[in-house]
Amino acid sequence: MAESTLTVVVPAYNEDEVIEECLERLLAEGSEIDEIIVVDNNSTDRTVALVEATAAANPVVKLIREPRQGLVWARNAGLDAATSSVIARIDADTVVAPGWARRLRTFFDTDDGRGFDVVSTLGEFRGLPGRRFQSALNKWNDPFGRNENRAQRVSYCFGPSMAFRTETWRRIRPHVAMRRDVFEDVDIALCVQDSGGECALIRDVVVEVSPRRFYTGVGSYATYAAYLPRTFWIHGRRATATWLTAALPLTVGFHAARLAVLRGLGDGGFSLRNVFRSTGTERERP
Repeated sequence: MAESTLTVVVPAYNEDEVIEECLERLLAEGSEIDEIIVVDNNSTDRTVALVEATAAANPVVKLIREPRQGLVWARNAGLDAATSSVIARIDADTVVAPGWARRLRTFFDTDDGRGFDVVSTLGEFRGLPGRRFQSALNKWNDPFGRNENRAQRVSYCFGPSMAFRTETWRRIRPHVAMRRDVFEDVDIALCVQDSGGECALIRDVVVEVSPRRFYTGVGSYATYAAYLPRTFWIHGRRATATWLTAALPLTVGFHAARLAVLRGLGDGGFSLRNVFRSTGTERERP
């Protein structure tokens, strides 16, 4: 059987602060990646110029544009344009680890990926206090390393680092939600499961992701957090949606406490007003 080929899709909306590093790390994977598609979703900053400059020096990088605003539109445009047998989808602020692309291809080319339709890797938030705690938590979930080199069956996908066969995308494509008020990675996982497929997690490669979401103001975060139960609701998972909705006050309360610490450690100081204020560091949602 021929080896898999790999396309990486990167939706981008006003990502000029992070897109260069994202592409640099992807390009460092060399011939393991056959195609990198950046989908610009009406950026108003230097994102397009930076991607065009990178593409001019690296033909593997392609820039396409999606005029319909929204992450799902940009994501779909990139996935539809992919020409490889395996498609990875990452965020523009994802920094892949060395060997990431090889590991994804190996997953789909060996028994490791047999029976699975989509795979995610672990992720750690860079630049946050407690980075060592994140690594320890990942190891705590598998203390003896029994699953370090094999796939685990899970019920979710991790949007900043996930991959699936092109045939899987074509199968679920008509069923993915085209709305902005859902968790699109959870939606993909549920579509895969609804079609009889399985999701996998591999632990032996870890990507770095931005913690920008953690700096979102409480009001904006509450709106964002409500997307999760809504995603389950539209897939008919009423029980899960109900308890996730009931847990929203705890989720938002935890975020407020975390935000107080993060902003207090910065230049804002510890105060109730500082928790509820909006800042320019909040993640823009396309």
